[in-house]
Amino acid sequence: MTDTPNTPQSSAETRAPLELAERPVDQCHDQDSVKLSDLVGFWFGYQRSIAAVLQTKSTLWLGALLVFTAAMGREYDAVSLLHRPWELLGSFAASIVMCTILFGFIYLCLGCVKRTEANPSQEYLTFLGAYWMTAPLAWPYAFPIETLTDELTSVHFNLTVLSVVSIWRVLLFARIVAIQFALPYLSSLTWVLVPCMVVAFGALVSAILPMVSIMGGIRLTRTQQVVINYQSGLLMTIFYAAIPVLICLLVSFAYTDRLRPARPEVLRSTRKLSRGPWLLALSALGLSVVWAVPFQISYWQAAEIDRLIVGGRIPEALERLEANGPAAPPATWDPLPRLRHKGSKQVDLALMIDELSQRKAATWLNDLMLEQAEEMLLEQAGLNYGTEDLEFLRLQLSSLDLPVLVRLEQTFSQLAGVGRREVTEQRRVGELHQLIVQAIEEKHRLSN
Repeated sequence: MTDTPNTPQSSAETRAPLELAERPVDQCHDQDSVKLSDLVGFWFGYQRSIAAVLQTKSTLWLGALLVFTAAMGREYDAVSLLHRPWELLGSFAASIVMCTILFGFIYLCLGCVKRTEANPSQEYLTFLGAYWMTAPLAWPYAFPIETLTDELTSVHFNLTVLSVVSIWRVLLFARIVAIQFALPYLSSLTWVLVPCMVVAFGALVSAILPMVSIMGGIRLTRTQQVVINYQSGLLMTIFYAAIPVLICLLVSFAYTDRLRPARPEVLRSTRKLSRGPWLLALSALGLSVVWAVPFQISYWQAAEIDRLIVGGRIPEALERLEANGPAAPPATWDPLPRLRHKGSKQVDLALMIDELSQRKAATWLNDLMLEQAEEMLLEQAGLNYGTEDLEFLRLQLSSLDLPVLVRLEQTFSQLAGVGRREVTEQRRVGELHQLIVQAIEEKHRLSN
């Protein structure tokens, strides 16, 4: 076989792929509609897919639908949406707030490198649409791990998913920012990391402090301890990474200011979405609604029981729980009253203990309704330190009035007679009851 000589036609064919690759991203496939494959490419950071999505007029509407599906995936097995439908709007509110913070910081950074945008409002809408298009990365949260395994394993699974999704979204959105604003990827990664770290740091501090008192005396459950350890580890990681990331931010300003590539036009154009992305989003929404029905039935029942408890109809609430059986309550449901819950003091835990004691309730019901009961009883009596340090608790009890101590003694006496699965809990109740008795005796001795 002999080699064919290069003809003008074959030379043009050889150059065509190179010319296509060198064309600005906004000119590639400029007449094509955005297909499902482009959407998948967008989630995996493919440049032309991201540029195509940024150019599409309907990105904002599709992104809003995807955010709604992600909200359904998060909340369908967490709350009763009939009682709290606004929970579905929380994802929209959080995404708009976070997106605005990100855009504001990136716009500030652009000003530092002397880059200006002709149409900031248009850029923001493009930015928001791209942010919303990352919502499907949260779909793994919809996996009902709580129904397949124990509570501790499900917490580890959810925290792992949270870590993977968070890292993926940061890396992906840095890629999106680099393409939208023609930035080096490392610069855009730093510009995205800084506001994310600041927001995460504030959120972690506000989440940790209400759960654990400053003096650290609250006895946490195993799952609470796992969450606290995860949050604390993440908080320390952000703290120690702050200085290196700040240095990278300053270096990125100098590097980006020198490097001025041609800015491709990626603002929304006349490109449209094909049926594929819409069918995917609508299918995900329909599937999530159908999938949520059995979970929502059990959460509706749980919300009704909470409503009865808050209304003081504790016997009726317990009767419903007993009639439904131990398998009926949702795996992630934490019935009222709850430790450090704003409504806990509206629910008299002493009445709950009295009712459980009188009806000789099953162990599973006692465990469900009395988790961290000792901590909540002391909290409702005005002691916020907890029961970890008994010697310090002894000093705290001495500051309570005698009538309060007497009521506590009566309640702890009843609590000691309520059957529970954990032997250590029963032993702890006995120790606390003895401390309260000693505090009452000390009050009587001092009064005489």
